[in-house]
Amino acid sequence: MLPYDSAVRQIESGSAERVVTEADCAAREAALAQIATELRRANQDLEQFAYIAAHDLQEPLRLMTSFMELFARRYGDVVDSTGQQYLHYALSGSRQMKALINDLLEYSRVCNDLSSIATVAMADVAHEVETTLQAALVDCGGELRIEPLPTVVGRRRQLKQLVYNLIRNALNYRAAERAPRIRLSATPAGGDWQFAVEDNGRGIAPEYHERVFMIFQRLTRDRAQPGTGMGLAICKKIVDTHAGRIWIESSAAGGTSVLFTLPQPEPTVGRLR
Repeated sequence: MLPYDSAVRQIESGSAERVVTEADCAAREAALAQIATELRRANQDLEQFAYIAAHDLQEPLRLMTSFMELFARRYGDVVDSTGQQYLHYALSGSRQMKALINDLLEYSRVCNDLSSIATVAMADVAHEVETTLQAALVDCGGELRIEPLPTVVGRRRQLKQLVYNLIRNALNYRAAERAPRIRLSATPAGGDWQFAVEDNGRGIAPEYHERVFMIFQRLTRDRAQPGTGMGLAICKKIVDTHAGRIWIESSAAGGTSVLFTLPQPEPTVGRLR
């Protein structure tokens, strides 16, 4: 065989291999795109199911709670101490379930929120939250320091819920031996703003930094401690829908910093989904 013929055969063989490889890549990309589409559809179905289930559970739960409260008022003096304890557990459980359902509905609303996106002055949002939590701050001797905050792009109601949840968490999980000190600040980070909610509370061990953003995850089983395990999950969903990210910097020694990013007004408006 002439060297020329051998070279031609090698070129033809190499071209065929490239064609097969490119075809395989195209097939893999198509399969991945289909899987991603199916996952998005399944996620939307689950979010819709969660909303419908939580919404439909409200009425029977309200009925049960109302009759238990009526029974407690009318027959509370008749039953013995054991019966009163059972009734207390039933009422406590129903109220906890109501809180869970309300938080699940709030989570679903974030997932299905199609309200318009606009510029949001985070300083105004923070001061509104401060007013809402003023009584809680006074009760525990807490202090909230709000640094100068920027304008971002997003959905105002969701961003207010985000700030409220983070500050409320700092108050709920404060250290028993000192009054809570909370600081809300922001610094530029590339095309985003990086916000920080810092406190002097109990702190969170590093192994729980990702777990706390999962639905219904609580760091304590103490029923006397307020919360449903949904607050930070809602925060993460809000930040995710605003094309940002959220994370924790903390230690078991005390103090927690929850950081999250939000887009600046320009040029990232189109990144929101």
